[in-house]
Order: sequence, then C-alpha cells, then structure tokens
Amino acid sequence: MLERDSFKVEKGMLHVTFTLLKKRKGTVLTKQSTNSIPLSDPLTKHIIEYLNYLASLEPTPKYFLPRVKSVFGFSNIILTDTHIGGRQVFNLVRDLSEKVWPHLFRETVASDVVKSDSSIIGAFKVQRRLDLEDYRTGFNYLRRFAGDVIRREEEKLREELRVSE
Repeated sequence: MLERDSFKVEKGMLHVTFTLLKKRKGTVLTKQSTNSIPLSDPLTKHIIEYLNYLASLEPTPKYFLPRVKSVFGFSNIILTDTHIGGRQVFNLVRDLSEKVWPHLFRETVASDVVKSDSSIIGAFKVQRRLDLEDYRTGFNYLRRFAGDVIRREEEKLREELRVSE
C-alpha cells in the first residue's frame, strides 16, 4: 500500500519509498526500498501532476491509489483512508483491453531484462528484478527467450532455402 507521503522530490529526483511484502514458506517478509527517478524522465511529470491532484482533494486521500466506489453508476466516491484493492486493479487493467492480464506486466519486465542480457547472468538479473525466491524461474524466462530466438532462426533458414530452390 503506497501512501502519498511515500513520494519526495529532492535534488532533481522523485524518490519513491515502498515496502515489499513477500510470502515465503508460511511467513511474510518485509523489505523497505526507495527508487529514485530523475525529474527529466517523461513519466515523473504525470506522477507529480497526479500527486498534486490528490493533494487538491478535500478530504485528501491517504494513499497514492485510493479506493473508488461507484454510486449507482452515476458518480464515484473516493474512499480516502482505503487503498485500491487487487480486484479493482484487475478491473482497471482488464478495461484497457480484453487481451491484457496483470501477469503480462511481469512477463514483459522479465522479457526486457533477458533481451538486454541473454547470458546466464541475465537469468539472475530477472530473479533480482522481479524479486523471485527461486533462481530457476529466471532461467525459465531465459529458456523461453532462447526457444523463441531459435524458432525464428529456423523459420528464417527455411524461408531462405525455399527461396533458393
């Protein structure tokens, strides 16, 4: 749950502090982390504008993504002390496209990591980037990427052979 006060602008950077919760073997591990994004990044402008919008609301929401409740389909009420729920996130993402699924975001991040480093180390970079418990999951992404590359190369060779005949 990301609170509005988790965002700070200092020295040309937008700092976002958040707590990661991981369920591992019956226990919940927490880790606090801060990511810093340069204000020159095109997305920071939108984040800061959204934070300013939230600050202008009365009462001011506690969370960066407050829960919104529809009232008889005509208007929405922002529940200022409640964070958006998983189902609401799913509904928002699903409304963007019937073909989009939240797991696709994880797949996309892993794919980007593997494309930038398709060595064995790339699998460990996937593990670290996605905060995976098991390194073998990173190798699954690497294996899938390698399979796609090999399949495309085979198709290309078949096409070259067909053209040369």
